[in-house]
Amino acid sequence: MKKSILILAVVALVFAGILAIQPQTAKAAATVYHFRFVGMGAEAGFSTCDWSSVPAAGTVCTDTYINVAEYVYSENGTQFPSSFMNLYQVTYKFDRNGNWIYVSDSWGWGEATLTIDRKLSKASASATIQLSTCTVDRRGRYSCTESTLPVSASWTGKGDIVRSSGHWRSVSKGFTYNSSFSGSYREASASIQGVDAGSLMWAWMYNSKSKDVYVSRGSW
Repeated sequence: MKKSILILAVVALVFAGILAIQPQTAKAAATVYHFRFVGMGAEAGFSTCDWSSVPAAGTVCTDTYINVAEYVYSENGTQFPSSFMNLYQVTYKFDRNGNWIYVSDSWGWGEATLTIDRKLSKASASATIQLSTCTVDRRGRYSCTESTLPVSASWTGKGDIVRSSGHWRSVSKGFTYNSSFSGSYREASASIQGVDAGSLMWAWMYNSKSKDVYVSRGSW
């Protein structure tokens, strides 16, 4: 149980950047994103780097996060018309001192077809993602492009169904992330098609309620 809660907290920290539904301008140079999941869904994280040790200096890594849920609500409580899939990818490297260096990121979402059983034993989903990809130059200036990307994924449950609840908060110079989760989940194996995601790091299926608020201050 403690191990499962720790996994949830680590995932919230590493993949906070996914939260990109219904942007709303807050203070200058800051953007606030809200979203809420209710019901059944599945998510997974992948990486092109082997995290058995810290990658060597200059090694370029791409981490991918995918999440699909039955019911998604916008900031004002309006329910989206169908299941939604979210995709977030971040590409980065490390310098000789072990410092994390941003290279680019991509994020997007789209209406999804989701099949999942009540015992959280199997799930499959597909969607066409409206994707934004951004890079930053040495002067800190962003450049972004838009595209569409067909993505599909599947999950197979393993182990016991676990009930969990908790709140997480992560803060850095570039973002503040607050998240709450209540419900049940089951660890899983997973695969993804349509993106070069690398190897699976973690995955699970869930039946839960969650609420997330992500504040981006436009710097990394």
